[in-house]
Amino acid sequence: MALRYRELHKMSNGHTKGITNVVFSPSGTYLATGGLDGRICIWDVDSGRLCYVYTGPSEVLELVWPSSDPGLMCGLGDGHIAWMSFGGDTIEISGFFAQRYPVECLAPNATLLASGAGPELSIWQWQRDGVPNYVHKKTLDGPPKNSHNEAKEILVTSIRWIPSQQRLAATYLYHGIVLYDISTWMRVRTFPLSGLVAFASISHDGSLIAVSNVDRGFDVYSLASGDPVCTVDHKVLRKVPTPAIWIHGGFALLGGTTAGQLTVWDITDFLGREEGAGPAEVRVLYQLSIPKQAECLAIAVRIYSQ
Repeated sequence: MALRYRELHKMSNGHTKGITNVVFSPSGTYLATGGLDGRICIWDVDSGRLCYVYTGPSEVLELVWPSSDPGLMCGLGDGHIAWMSFGGDTIEISGFFAQRYPVECLAPNATLLASGAGPELSIWQWQRDGVPNYVHKKTLDGPPKNSHNEAKEILVTSIRWIPSQQRLAATYLYHGIVLYDISTWMRVRTFPLSGLVAFASISHDGSLIAVSNVDRGFDVYSLASGDPVCTVDHKVLRKVPTPAIWIHGGFALLGGTTAGQLTVWDITDFLGREEGAGPAEVRVLYQLSIPKQAECLAIAVRIYSQ
């Protein structure tokens, strides 16, 4: 697989503190960034120009741009869930107080919203009355504990819908992965994993989950069995969550590190492997160096059709 990437723009002067999230609009026209400075910046992708800036009273911890909604959904450090829309010279912000803890995870679908804040994993029902409006539906049971993690705090670190399985996957920092049935909201499978489990990404066909292991890199697991598929080790300079996203149709994994690198790993050798084959090493397809060896803590992917 021959890969080639080139830098299009170096976007600057948008944030005064660390960037927590980056996300492309559904059309790929805009890139949104959120930061610890409470700012949400909207950039034009083609020109790299900063188009809109909104500064709020609380840090921005999560950004999601739903494919069916022109607005940008935001999770804030003060427990609010907000929507941002813009056009011309106008920015509009609306939202509501949702959680007692900072909202670090959001996962909307056509009719529901899942939110994660501290130990709370909540489900909200979309109310179609002309403006974004969600009504609380249920708070899901947390993960089961065992002798290794019973004293650890429950913390939701990511939420992902799995449409092909009618399930919701949630990762917990100390308590692994939990799959919930979206018709009953009951736990249907738990993967108690070793290490600190953070950012997660579901493969395109819903068969694999890649999770950021804060201690060493990334791990890939089968969602059907919970078996490890492969391990992606990288240099860890600081134990913080680093992101990984499936790209190239699910044949490669793009991940950031705290050592100033952005790397594409080849996963093709591990697709369709027999269950129980055990973890294996993954080869690097491409590697980009980040200026000043800065930590890569947020990434987004835009797919070009050629």
